[in-house]
Order: sequence, then C-alpha cells, then structure tokens
Amino acid sequence: MSAKFGATIGFERRFNPALQCGSRDEFVQFMTDNLPPRPANMLHIVRVNQGRAPYSLIDPQTAPLDPFHVDELIEAGAIVIDARGPAQFGAGHIAGSLNAPGSSGQFEQYVGWTVPPDPPLILVTDDESRVGGLLRKLAFVGLDGRVAGYLEGGMGAWRGTGKPLARLAQISVRDLYTRRLSETVPVLDVREASEWAAGRIPGALNRSYRELGAAGVTLPFDRNGPLAVVCAGGVRSSLAASLLLRAGYAQAINVVEGTEGWRQAGLPLER
Repeated sequence: MSAKFGATIGFERRFNPALQCGSRDEFVQFMTDNLPPRPANMLHIVRVNQGRAPYSLIDPQTAPLDPFHVDELIEAGAIVIDARGPAQFGAGHIAGSLNAPGSSGQFEQYVGWTVPPDPPLILVTDDESRVGGLLRKLAFVGLDGRVAGYLEGGMGAWRGTGKPLARLAQISVRDLYTRRLSETVPVLDVREASEWAAGRIPGALNRSYRELGAAGVTLPFDRNGPLAVVCAGGVRSSLAASLLLRAGYAQAINVVEGTEGWRQAGLPLER
C-alpha cells in the first residue's frame, strides 16, 4: 500500500520491489513471504465472500440441546466451543472442547482462527442469556450458521447426567518458576512474535495460538509430558492449551497470570 494518490507504469517499474523480480517463481516467493497464519476456517470465509455460503441478515438463533443430544453430535464430529472463563473451563469441561471466553472482545476471532472449516459447533456458556450475543459475534466471521445449538442448563446439566469431565491444569507463575528449578517443564508461548521478542520466559518456544488450529502443525514436545502454555494474561493460553489437549498433549498446563504476571512478580525474562 502506498500513500500516493496515483502512479505511472514507469515509476512502478522502477521503484516497486514486486516488479523487480526476475521470474514468476521469484515473484510468487516475494508475494507470499512473511504472510500471517491462515485462519483454520479460511475456506469457509472464502465461501461466504463468494456467496456460496449463507451470511446472516437477521438476528441469528439457535436451539437448546440436552446433554444426550450434545453427546450424539460430538460423536458425529461436532466441536464444542466453551465460552466460559479459563478457571471454569479448567475445573471441568466436555472433552475436546475449545475454550474461547465469551467475555473477551476477541471471542469471534478466537473461534474463527481455530475451528476447522466444516464441523458444526455447539456452544457452552455459564449464562444462557448470553447465547444470542455470542451468535451475533460469530456472525461477524460468518460462523453463526454452523452453530447447531447450545448446551441447555450448561455444565450443570452435563454433570447431572454423570457424563465424564475433562480438566485443564492451571499454574501460577511462581509455581511454574519453582517447578522448573527441579524438573524439565517446557514452555510454549502463544503470543505474537512481536510480544515474544519484547520479553519472554527463559527457554520458551514461540508459536502463535492462531497457528495451532491448522492441520498438520507439529511441535517439538513430548505428548505425554508436562507442557506449560503461556500468553500475556491467561486467556489465549487457555484456548491454545485446549487445542493441545484435543491434539493429544495430555499434560498441557495453563499459566494463569501469563507473562505480565511473570514480569510483575520480578521473575527473570529473556530477550
């Protein structure tokens, strides 16, 4: 992008770096280097933009689902979006759920970046009056039409059936620091590269949470060992950790206070 109001072919040929490429392959390489991560639901976004998938023009609605119906839909491939806070999610959630807190201003972005392109979605919230607002947020990224319903009665109804709960371990920054003094606990920092460069937990590996929903992503960690997941304040890391649990990293741990808590506690930072 340029601030100029106009240009000439001669000017662009002389000064536009994209036009300095000597071959088609070099041009393609130049144009595709350093692109941001591709949203997991990118193909759906394209379908919406092309008019091949519906976009809501009215207030979106969805149906209440009892726990048994939710279970059936999960068995058929549906994905649960748990919109409760990280602490509630960590204490008990439906196995395989993704934790995208609905109170966050980034809720729809979190979901859009991480859900696969096709499966139906099921919402879980601690307050059913918020379902409409969550649907409206999802409409901004064209995902409201994929919501099959919400868990009626929330997690209380799920627990009432005796169905199993999964958990996500939570750890404070001081406890993480102390634990790493005596054992190996790798740290995955899921902030953006610019945040990571400004200061991180020593030895942390950086991989944006936005990349973790993509198919074929590999990480250099033991799936059976502990893995601490950190962001700035514990929200993105909870989402990332839920993705990791779903991918088979059984001992993922959410660092609840994040790097800001680490910094405020005066613990060592690496740059």
